[in-house]
Amino acid sequence: MTTGALPHTGAPPVLAVRGLTTRLKTRAGEVTVVDGLDFTVHAGETLAIVGESGSGKSMTALSLMRLLPEAVAFNAGGSALLNGRDLLAVSEREMRGLRGADISMIFQEPMTSLNPVMRIGRQLEEVFEEHKPELSRAQRRARAADLLKLVRIPDPERVLDELPHRLSGGMRQRVMIAMALACDPKLLIADEPTTALDATVQAQILDLLRALQAELGLAIVLITHNLGVVAENAHRVLVMYAGRKVEEAPVAELFAAPRHPYTRGLLRALPNPDAADAGPRVPLMEIPGIVPALSALPKGCAFGPRCPVALPACAETRPELRPVGRGSAACLLVTPAEALA
Repeated sequence: MTTGALPHTGAPPVLAVRGLTTRLKTRAGEVTVVDGLDFTVHAGETLAIVGESGSGKSMTALSLMRLLPEAVAFNAGGSALLNGRDLLAVSEREMRGLRGADISMIFQEPMTSLNPVMRIGRQLEEVFEEHKPELSRAQRRARAADLLKLVRIPDPERVLDELPHRLSGGMRQRVMIAMALACDPKLLIADEPTTALDATVQAQILDLLRALQAELGLAIVLITHNLGVVAENAHRVLVMYAGRKVEEAPVAELFAAPRHPYTRGLLRALPNPDAADAGPRVPLMEIPGIVPALSALPKGCAFGPRCPVALPACAETRPELRPVGRGSAACLLVTPAEALA
């Protein structure tokens, strides 16, 4: 588990998100998919955003990258300061200049992100054409080869001339990481970067991201549903439910003493490899029910209908985030004594 001290020492964050709110236009009306989200990420730090499908993790990433179609999505409030520039307020032209240069994103399925009929080298060179037009063609190819070396791809000159389908899933994901790092971004968003890969390749890709972070000082937002990945790769964890933050804490603190019932439910559903030799098998516990439709959230706590310890007040009162330990939790059961501890 990543249990060491956070990498920053009082330096300002690379990314500071305050009140991020994203709404979608649907046939049933407008729906809030990201609701008043706050967080920061520092250089050399990994913030993991976790939660079930439909919790708002990927919508958060796409909102920050401004990749949601304007016809159906819009920013309804908040700010996202990347080294002091508000990603939500700059023009689309300015945002195109920031994507890839200052902020980059890798997706879970590289085959849908790579052009299947364009050679790897050409796709890498396109990044330089956009952000470093002063480079010659020979310089672009040389830098593309250097990037493949950076992400530990053997025989990079050969791979530059390959089409994506000729590479394995792990190799394609390394190419996507290379493209994301082409212009030395300060922030990398990794949206389920290993979900489509087998376990061995997953470990290799995550090891690579850790090594690159240590080498380049990257700030990383890691979006995942896999708490095992979080335990080994994150410094802090932000738990989302129904578009809202329900808990945030350093990774060691969250795993040792989760404060929100939803977080405890997620952790109880995590397999424990150490229990295999400890006696009879204990079945994993599930969280009953499903994430509610965002168009029909309960009046009070969104998790209330699924919560095993819900109070009568939970049906009427939406809990606000309260400081607790070195983090925060949005639960009526987080007492003032806990919040001051």
